[in-house]
Amino acid sequence: MLLAGKYARGAACYGAAMAPRYDIVCAAPYPKITRNMAQKIGGQKQAEELGRNHRERFTIDCKLSPAQTIRRVSEIAQAVAHRVMAAKAEVEAMPAGGDPVLDTAAKAVISRARCYLERLKQADPAPEEAAAPTP
Repeated sequence: MLLAGKYARGAACYGAAMAPRYDIVCAAPYPKITRNMAQKIGGQKQAEELGRNHRERFTIDCKLSPAQTIRRVSEIAQAVAHRVMAAKAEVEAMPAGGDPVLDTAAKAVISRARCYLERLKQADPAPEEAAAPTP
């Protein structure tokens, strides 16, 4: 939680923040916590299911550029994946650091960032295509 709070505040200093802090905290180490986000992104409430189409739909609804938003989300995901271990080490060096949950959280954050990057590279099929039977 310290990790998420620190980076959420840092991002907020540079401009508008699109997600409240409680959506940034990694719930992976806590199996009884819901996986639903507090707010939908392009109609999707579960982060594990977010695809490029959800982000594009969200940006259009917000009157933003889908291409610029996809590029920025990709940049952020790359930065997070690149810096998570340094952030983990920083938290471990704190007087109350060293909790075993940090390993689980760091692995989950890296996994989620990589998953987002993969999904951003591909357009999701339209619902009709996804449901069409194969001959």
